[in-house]
Amino acid sequence: MATTQRADLGQGQYAEIYLGAACETADEEVFVLCFHGGGGVAGEPAMLRDFCTEMVAASPRMRAAAVSYRTRNRDGAGLDDMLEDGARALEWVRGARAQGDRHHVV
Repeated sequence: MATTQRADLGQGQYAEIYLGAACETADEEVFVLCFHGGGGVAGEPAMLRDFCTEMVAASPRMRAAAVSYRTRNRDGAGLDDMLEDGARALEWVRGARAQGDRHHVV
């Protein structure tokens, strides 16, 4: 089973992070950012748990993050809100990678 962590992205947004077995020892890793389905009206990162677990099991040097975003039904969010959450997730990944933050996030 994949090692998992949870990260707070701010603004109520979070990510469930799945670590392949070689992530702590590999010089370079592959990182995949995953957004749950639900058509903008429902859904949560837990929907991707099996997918992410299988993906990192098949590729031990991979880290995957299933990221939350606001939805219409749960949060009254519109498309602009959802896009803002997607952009925040990308910046979170870029910031952590640029800082060499291997243990906290990526």
